[in-house]
Amino acid sequence: MQALRHLRGQLATIGLRGMIAIAARNRLRRRLRAYEVCRPLVEHGRGIEIGGPSPIFARGGLLPLYPLLARLDNCDFTDETIWHGEAAEGSAFQYDPDRQPGRRFVRDATSLEGIDDASYDVVLSSHTIEHVANPLRALAEWKRVLREDGCLVLVAPHLENTFDHRRAVTTIEHLERDLTRSTPEDDETHVQEFVELCDLARVPERLSRQAFEERTRAFAANRTLHHHVFDTQLLVRLLNRAGFELLDAETALPFHIVATARPNRGEPASVDERLRSRLVDWRRKSVFELDRRQVAGQAARTRS
Repeated sequence: MQALRHLRGQLATIGLRGMIAIAARNRLRRRLRAYEVCRPLVEHGRGIEIGGPSPIFARGGLLPLYPLLARLDNCDFTDETIWHGEAAEGSAFQYDPDRQPGRRFVRDATSLEGIDDASYDVVLSSHTIEHVANPLRALAEWKRVLREDGCLVLVAPHLENTFDHRRAVTTIEHLERDLTRSTPEDDETHVQEFVELCDLARVPERLSRQAFEERTRAFAANRTLHHHVFDTQLLVRLLNRAGFELLDAETALPFHIVATARPNRGEPASVDERLRSRLVDWRRKSVFELDRRQVAGQAARTRS
């Protein structure tokens, strides 16, 4: 029954052509281009994952980084989540069958207290940043625990193929205001919007409207709310604003944006011409129509 619900959800989200593309990719065991970018930065490193464990990083996943790491610790916001069950402080984090388990921390993504500065070579996070009310504060903490030559691999959902597709993409100015105002993680700004505009046909659990609203309004405890909505441009601009140097950005069905970055220890960078050019290229190659339309629209405005 669960497999059937998953199949129906995938069909509603990406259609038959998308499902065929994913099946072909899985059959050929294709990895993302980002794997070759990440491999020399991640191999034999000590990492921490915010959220997870995540199928995308596992053996056989699109970006199988777990087997490359010497050790991976984990950080989650509570000791029991609806996604991964119990995750008590100090317990073992089993991320790969051929690796010794790492250590679990129970911390908010925006406050990694007790974790030393520059203590990790790698920070991983998949489909967590959208659940964070203050992403710039969280990224400042993730940057703090990274070594100077460390690597961040961040995966976020592209709105086009998620239940957020009816919502507007968050602006970078909004995220900057959240940082300036010290927006807390129990902030209710986006609750009503999420409840009203979420496409329930794309929610994997197939909840009723009432059950979905009840779960969402308990977000401070369960963190199911998507505070912010991403496309490729926003994710790149967010990382740039947080003081990271973008190495690569790639998209993949059904709804992944994968960004690889390393700390820029100077002041937060502006979006310079080199990054603008790379962002245009990343969006032009995107699997998501919205990204490609943005590039075409910018080109048309330039010509006129």
